[in-house]
Amino acid sequence: MNCAELEPLLLEFVSGELVIAVRETVEVHVTGCPHCEALLISYRHTVRVAAALPKCAALPAALEARLRKALADQVGEE
Repeated sequence: MNCAELEPLLLEFVSGELVIAVRETVEVHVTGCPHCEALLISYRHTVRVAAALPKCAALPAALEARLRKALADQVGEE
């Protein structure tokens, strides 16, 4: 596994959603790669911070629809 293959798996790795074989491959790579180790630390920190944020009330339906469309448009451009 190389860095480019690992990066799309980081969120699933942090959330414990990877199958054991892939998880072990990620762990081996991260152990030997300072760049990916730092990225993993950053992901874990981001997940902890986001989980600690207060919950907010539901968005008005029209605003939620606009935001979802904007996000979908943005993802489609990448």
